Order: sequence, then structure tokens, then C-alpha cells
Amino acid sequence: SALTAIWTGASIAIIVVVVRTFTQAKIVGRVGIDDYLMILSLASALLNTSLITSSIHWGTGRHWYYLSDLERKMAVKYQVLAEVPGIAAPTLARISFSLFVLKFVGPSRAKKWILWSVIWGQIISNLILIIIILAQCEIFSALWDPTVGGRCWSLYAQIYASYVIGAINSLHDLILTFLPLMILRVLNMSLRIRVILATLMGMSIFTFVASIIKTVAIRNFGKRQDFTHNVVSFIIWFTIENYVVIIAASVPSIRPLL
Repeated sequence: SALTAIWTGASIAIIVVVVRTFTQAKIVGRVGIDDYLMILSLASALLNTSLITSSIHWGTGRHWYYLSDLERKMAVKYQVLAEVPGIAAPTLARISFSLFVLKFVGPSRAKKWILWSVIWGQIISNLILIIIILAQCEIFSALWDPTVGGRCWSLYAQIYASYVIGAINSLHDLILTFLPLMILRVLNMSLRIRVILATLMGMSIFTFVASIIKTVAIRNFGKRQDFTHNVVSFIIWFTIENYVVIIAASVPSIRPLL
């Protein structure tokens, strides 16, 4: 079920971030800004998952025509409220991983420029999407209760923006997969350590796959006739992406334990 999938991902992410934080605090002896950002990312993801759980409780996953008016409003309400923390979670995780990789770049200005471009690209693009979500209706609650009145933008404004920003996120995932591998080639480390780091950092390819699947699933937002049922695949991949990014971006920081 949807709940099993998203809370399984949450459980694994919690374990990985706890181990990461322990490793940095007790073994490395330093908890950096990238570690704090990852903790904040996990907190955002858990808030998103909790709100999605409430949405499922009220009827998300069931057919629209089986729900009462109250169930419809509450199911959509918690979906809407879950969007902002759901966007913030992978954004913070990508920024955290970019800062982690910057530690290994050395004097290369080009690689630093690429990583800082990813960081600012994540901040700007996802902030734009959050603003679109929050500003698309004159009265915010009209997103789940049209009876309150007020004008709203076309639903496709959010859908098309999500496609564009989903593509940007996927591009950044590719960069954060292959750029670290290029950096490792020139580091003065033993072959064993480089192989371990390359394997761990290469896990971010799974974030690219999850991001692509989630972006494709956005199309279900436009299927309003049976919205609470049609949107389930998007919600699952929206949430799974959060935890895949967190896990993949945190695992390399656990290397000192190996």
C-alpha cells in the first residue's frame, strides 16, 4: 500500500541520517552545515509524510465518488499542505550533498562553479515552485474548498512549472552523480577508498530515476474527475524521491565507519 511504501522509506532514511550524524559527531569529530541541512531535510520529509498519511486517512487512494464532501476537502487539504515540505526536503538534501562534495573539489574553479550553480539552481527553482503553490489562489483554502470564493490560476500553471523544475532537479541529480566520480579520479587516496567512495556517491543515480518517475507522474494532477484515486502514483513517487535523495546523499558521509 501507499502508506507501507512511504513509511518504509521514512524508516530507512531515519536510520541512515542517525548513523550519518553519529559518524560525523563521534568519529569525524565535526558536524558541518551539510549535516544540519540533511537533518532539516529529513524533518521536512517526515512532515510531508505525516500530512500525506492524514490525506490518505481522509480518502486519498479511494475513488472520488465514494467520498463525502468533507472527506474530499480534507483529503485534498492535506495533499496541498504536504507539498511545500515535500519540495523542501529533496532541495535541502541536494544542497547538503553539493556542500559535501565541495570538500573534495580542491582548487578547480570549474567544478566549484558547477556545484554552486546546482546549489543556487535548487534554491531558486524550487522556491519559485513553492511561491506558485502558495500564490495560485487569492484565498489559499480555495485550493481544497472552492466554496470560499476567490480566483485561482489555471491548474496547469503548477503542472507545467512542476515539469520544468522536475527536469532541472533531474539534471542536478545527474550532475551530482557523475561530477563526484570525476573528482575522485584525481584525489590522493588509496584505490580501495576511491572505489568505496565512488560506489557510495554513485548511489545518487537512483535519485535521478525517482525524480524522472515522479515528474512523469505529475500528469495525474490534471485528471480531476477522480482526483483522490488518480493522484496516488504521484504521491508515492513524490514521497519516495524525498527519501531516496536523503539516503543517497547521506550514505557517503558514513564512509569513516567502513
